[in-house]
Amino acid sequence: MDPNVSIIILNWNGWKDTIECLESVFQIDYSNYSVVVVDNGSNDDSVKKIKDYCEGKIKIKSKFFKYDKNNKPIQILEHGEDELKELKKFEPTKFPTIHLIKTQTNHFFAGGNNIGISYALTVLNPELVFLLNNDIVVDKSALSKLITIYKKCPNIGILSPFTYLYDDPNVIQNGGQEVRDLIPQSKKLWIKQGKKTIIKSDTAAGPSMLVPSKIFAEVGLLPKECNFLLTDIYYSFSVRRRGYDILSIRNSKIWHKSSISIKKMKYETIRSQTKESIIFKYNFMSMAKFIEWMAINFILFYPYLCLKTIFLNKNLKGILAVYKGFNEGITYIHNTSKNN
Repeated sequence: MDPNVSIIILNWNGWKDTIECLESVFQIDYSNYSVVVVDNGSNDDSVKKIKDYCEGKIKIKSKFFKYDKNNKPIQILEHGEDELKELKKFEPTKFPTIHLIKTQTNHFFAGGNNIGISYALTVLNPELVFLLNNDIVVDKSALSKLITIYKKCPNIGILSPFTYLYDDPNVIQNGGQEVRDLIPQSKKLWIKQGKKTIIKSDTAAGPSMLVPSKIFAEVGLLPKECNFLLTDIYYSFSVRRRGYDILSIRNSKIWHKSSISIKKMKYETIRSQTKESIIFKYNFMSMAKFIEWMAINFILFYPYLCLKTIFLNKNLKGILAVYKGFNEGITYIHNTSKNN
């Protein structure tokens, strides 16, 4: 029997992208899966629009698939964030079904996904968890081709499809990354590997990660200290540190509307970039390399980032965002050192 997969989709004020993603998911050629949607504290009409889609009231137009009215209505099992601690057993459902979790606040990328992962592991008991950004479209055979590789390779930590650009569907955005001095080089690895189907990568592709449930048990959930921009890279390093492989699979495809959430959160992006870079480098660099990297940032990068934000935005908010991110990164290092 094919392994049971829980598909986690995180929505934050992006229902149009989410329902296109959902429609592509419900048309895949793999059958043993469940869908968990986490609405991450949206303040738009997201929950209502997702429900309207499930009732067949919104017809999806996409260049990647034809809308299927025959899989509607889609059953919804709805839970508030405060109910999750009480859920212990599998809920028998018909197919198709969406397990919809509504959070009270935005827990950002890692926090929101962790709510969905914890729910799936507790209630649905999957062998694998498939994390999908809401701003992607899944090829019909994307998951089944990942499962084929999963069955053949015993040491898998994370599997990722090849990521293509939504607006330019034949252009590869990510087909595996190699890392030099902790900087991912995403445009090189799949070119070097020629036409190989399986590419061993240093990091997973953040928009789509298939993770065996045992990895979460061994490594933990996604890192709350890197909750927005570097979550996938940080987690990939943590998984590889345990000796597991990260693979990108060429014949498994998704299409990505690049960086939708990041564009919505300009100053939050600057703060998070500053904070998470410090935390990531601190955890995975030698202390000598980390001190050298920090010195270069003080002399070159931080002044450049501040000047850039002033020039582009005509205000000083970017400088405050850099300061906050730096302070949070240093506070994390201080607290970690004290606890150790």
